[in-house]
Amino acid sequence: VEGVIASPPVFTVNTTRLLISAEGLNAGGKRIKTTGLVQLSSVGRLEGFMTGDRVRFVARLKEPANFGNPGEYDFGGRLNMRGVFVTGFLKDRRFLVKVKDGGYSPLYDAGLRRFTEQIRERVRVFIEKNSGNAEVLKSLIIAEQGGIEAGLRDAFVKTGTAHILSISGMHVGVVALFFYNLFLFAFKRSERLLLALNAKKTAAVMALPFVVAYGMLAGFPAPAQRAVVMAVVFVIALAFDRGRDFYNTLALSALLILVIAPYSV
Repeated sequence: VEGVIASPPVFTVNTTRLLISAEGLNAGGKRIKTTGLVQLSSVGRLEGFMTGDRVRFVARLKEPANFGNPGEYDFGGRLNMRGVFVTGFLKDRRFLVKVKDGGYSPLYDAGLRRFTEQIRERVRVFIEKNSGNAEVLKSLIIAEQGGIEAGLRDAFVKTGTAHILSISGMHVGVVALFFYNLFLFAFKRSERLLLALNAKKTAAVMALPFVVAYGMLAGFPAPAQRAVVMAVVFVIALAFDRGRDFYNTLALSALLILVIAPYSV
C-alpha cells in the first residue's frame, strides 16, 4: 500500500498507530488506485514518521470488527465514525518505508502540523532525557498518555486525580491565567498604558495565542479542543462585556467542535 500519513503517530506502551490516507495498492503485479484511511498498527515505537510523509508498507488489511461481547467498546464503530474502514498490522518494521518527506498532500497542507510535530518531538526527547517521571510529564505537556503503565494509572484513579492526566480545562486555564497575569503585571508598570488601554481586556486577548499554541502542542485532543475553544469564546465575550454568559460559552464551544468533528460527542 502507498499513501500519506494523515495525522501524528500515536504511541502506547508497546505499540505505534499510524493513520494513512491510502492512494494505491500493488497487488498481483497490478497498480490499483484507491482512496480512504488505513489505521496501521505496529509493535514497538516507530520513529521518524510525521504527518504528510509519503510511505509504502506491506500488511494484511481487514475491516475493523468487535469481539461481540455484551456491552463492549464499539471499536469498529468508533473507527468508522472517523472515516476509517480498514486496519492493518505491521509484522516487521522493515515492511514500512518512507518514500518522501512530507509537504503538501491532497488531504491538507501539512506544513503547520509538521512544524507542531517537530516541536512536540523536541519536547518529548527533552522530557525523556531529563525526567524520572517522563510518562506523566508527557501526558501533562503534550497529551501522550499511551506510555503510562497500568499500575500508575490505577494509582491516579484510586486517588481521584486521573483527570490531571488529560489536558483539559484545568491545564488550559493555568496557561491562560499565567499569561494573563504576566501581561497585566507588565501593563501596571506603565501609567501611560493603563490610561490608554483597558488593561484587563487587553491582557486577556494577548494571552489567547499562548493558549492556542498550548492546544497545538498537545495535539488538540477533544478535551483540549473544548477548553481552548471555550477560552477563546470567553475572552471574546469578555471583550464585548458579556463575560458572565458561561452556559452560552459552553454551548457555542460544543456547537463549534461538533460541527468540525461530530464523533467528539
